[in-house]
Amino acid sequence: MFSLGSFAIIFDAQGRVLLCHRRDMDMWNLPGGGVESGELPDEAVVREVREETGLEVVVERLVDIYGKVDDDVVFSFVCNVTGGELCFTDESDDCRYFEIGEMPTNTGPTHLERINDALLPVGRPVFRRQTAPSMREYVQHMLMVPLNDQRRLYSDMAWAWPLVSQGEDYVQEAQAFARQIRQRARIPVSTLLHLGCGGGHLDLTLKKYFNVTGVDVSQPMLDLARQLNPEVTYFPGDMRTARLEKTFDAVVIADSIDYMLSEDDLRSAFQTAYAHLKPGGVFCTYAGVTHQTFRQNDTRVSTHSGGNVVITFIENRYDPNPEDSTYESTFVYLIRRERSEGQLEIETDRHLGGLFDLETWARCLAETGFQVHQTELGEGGTPFFVCRK
Repeated sequence: MFSLGSFAIIFDAQGRVLLCHRRDMDMWNLPGGGVESGELPDEAVVREVREETGLEVVVERLVDIYGKVDDDVVFSFVCNVTGGELCFTDESDDCRYFEIGEMPTNTGPTHLERINDALLPVGRPVFRRQTAPSMREYVQHMLMVPLNDQRRLYSDMAWAWPLVSQGEDYVQEAQAFARQIRQRARIPVSTLLHLGCGGGHLDLTLKKYFNVTGVDVSQPMLDLARQLNPEVTYFPGDMRTARLEKTFDAVVIADSIDYMLSEDDLRSAFQTAYAHLKPGGVFCTYAGVTHQTFRQNDTRVSTHSGGNVVITFIENRYDPNPEDSTYESTFVYLIRRERSEGQLEIETDRHLGGLFDLETWARCLAETGFQVHQTELGEGGTPFFVCRK
């Protein structure tokens, strides 16, 4: 038996979106909730906004209708405020407006999808299935994140990213992408989707050749990307499930593909690329590390400075179980700040990466439906896949 829900997307005059912080869990979401017996969805959303925020609203338009994985059906409305004042309620202990690029990292994934859809050009509402985890599924997932997959570099340590990673390091890679896309495409190429765009360093060069749209699962990294590339359009989303309801002349996934931890993950990312690619267009990705090329206990050290901070960055790769499809990367940050008179701060971070045979990459791409051409990227001979739809 499915249930009905109605949620409001409320923008203020500055284009910021209203979110509520739940009392029952540390999560932010759009105001809304279940449709009660005898109510229509548009009536329910007005009542829910009043109960959760203290605001009076009217419905401007229906954005979309969503089917969730637990068989709930959710109506998403853009609403306008007509009265009332923001206040704390029995359901929410905080309500505030956020810039689109500054929404909290603990915002519900399905709610982020609905906000993104409301920002797209206005069209006819559609019914579609939401594949992002529900609020409770997301919280359960975060509680179960293993200690060896913290990924702090993309959350509380994201401030260090512009120091340990430089835009100029990505120029040759981006040029290789552009060159292969131009050579292999069977259509004129002007638009490009970058899945797993991270902090936007690759886009810094890609935007010279294409009209770029970026997607990434980390809100702090998207914030950095927007600062670096204000002319690029960025959306939050998981490369395995993101659906932007539009297609592009080219799609790329760079080293973020390393975070696909299973063959199913890898195939899902390729399916996302395929779904967003126009016929005749090109998808490019590469296998930065494979079972054949992995070096056990590989350790790299580099030192970076910026402003009043110096960071020595240590990365170690280790595979504790060669029989599975993952390996561990341990990061150590040795941080010295000028104002602390050189006192050493030490932060650690651990990431899981996917490890597959080269044959698995080629097979998954072909099974997705691509025409696969394999070449090499850079002097190291990294396997580079240039795939046409």
